Amino acid sequence: MTLDLAKGSLGRAVVWRSGTSEARNGTITFTGGESAFVQFAGEHFSKAADPADLELLARKATGDG
Repeated sequence: MTLDLAKGSLGRAVVWRSGTSEARNGTITFTGGESAFVQFAGEHFSKAADPADLELLARKATGDG
């Protein structure tokens, strides 16, 4: 994703992937400089991430179980 897309996606769920097989889910909380800040599941604070390493997760459709 681009930094502009991250700025327009505050509060959206993302998956973070870097050059490894590790993937982590989180929520974009804010942007600053060239980074998107993501609060990962189970953590109390946001961490800086390269927007290029983030992918938006599809929103759950209304009415889905």
